[in-house]
Amino acid sequence: LWDWLVPLLVGGRCIVLVAHGNTLRALAAVMDGLSATEVEELNIPAGHPLVYRVRDGAASPRGGYYLDHRAATVAADRVAAEGGT
Repeated sequence: LWDWLVPLLVGGRCIVLVAHGNTLRALAAVMDGLSATEVEELNIPAGHPLVYRVRDGAASPRGGYYLDHRAATVAADRVAAEGGT
């Protein structure tokens, strides 16, 4: 998927990717080069847009950014308290 996305993004395309839970964690692992431990600790809340920009074929910033950081942080903490994504 990442190999398919990068050329489109580098070419200036804007892509909305909708997924959930482990699918998003797997994509974040590839985009951010996460270790297995980092992936296990990653809690991506549902319904909170997470934005990545691609520069020179790499995601920037690492981890992306949420459109509503405060609400996403609260939701991610809730996911973690429930046992993670």
